[in-house]
Amino acid sequence: METVAFYSYKGGVGRTLLTAITARFLAGAGRRVVVLDLDLEAPSLYQTLGNPASLRRAGSEESRGAIDVLLEALEGEPRKQSLQQIAIEIELPAADNGGALLLIPAGSAPSHAYWVALERLNVSLRSSPRNGGLPEAVLELQARIAEEFAPDLLLIDSHPGITELGGLTTSILADRVVCLTTTAPESAQGTHVIAEALRSAPRLSSQKPLRIDFLVTRAVLGSWRASNVARLLEELGSSVTVLPHDDAIAREENVLSSWEGGRLNWEGLGGEADKGLLPRTLRWITEAFPLRNQEAERREE
Repeated sequence: METVAFYSYKGGVGRTLLTAITARFLAGAGRRVVVLDLDLEAPSLYQTLGNPASLRRAGSEESRGAIDVLLEALEGEPRKQSLQQIAIEIELPAADNGGALLLIPAGSAPSHAYWVALERLNVSLRSSPRNGGLPEAVLELQARIAEEFAPDLLLIDSHPGITELGGLTTSILADRVVCLTTTAPESAQGTHVIAEALRSAPRLSSQKPLRIDFLVTRAVLGSWRASNVARLLEELGSSVTVLPHDDAIAREENVLSSWEGGRLNWEGLGGEADKGLLPRTLRWITEAFPLRNQEAERREE
């Protein structure tokens, strides 16, 4: 299982939307994907994925998610449910290729019970009731995902900025971090500093060096700011992709797709979307996550 964290120093860069698009595309192309919402202060993957089941469960006081699993671990409580009972299966276009997409939501947001749980989590972190604390809890969550679902990929929507959970997600859980930034100076410079810190952060002995990819988003292509930000990030020796701004996608923050004639047909993205942002985004996904021949993979197994 490869774990990929999507991170941004500041909000408003399209991080959650890109996480959702990547998850839908890879699952539709035959990958087994689990997507985990760890943006606990502003969870929205259940909306961005646009799945009726996730929307129906949102706000339900009985709905559970990542925040409840972390609380059980931090407070030493017995497990109330398996992750399979918590996860939401996201419907995919009919395709007999083995693909699957499961969402582990942050919790019952936007219900009142969710914000109560978030405060409990913050209190638990301050009081450190358990030896190992949050690092042990998030590693346990990752291990449970691997055990219960055996996915090809775990994609994590991480909280923006500098937080303890965000730091653990990017430096300990992740095999790869996708850092998103706009051309705004504070966003680009903050991303540069965070990336340098990630490169020097300690890793587990069993882990390979962290891979970092950069995306300059919502850019006016050809502008000096976009090219300057790309050069700034290239100084770190990583790949940099520039994605253009698209008003329709920025307004909707919602992706619906279906298979037509063996190819993905994206809907709800605006009339001009296919002329800029969409093909560039899908090109980045296919280059960042090469789709190996399914028959060859089955032979290897």
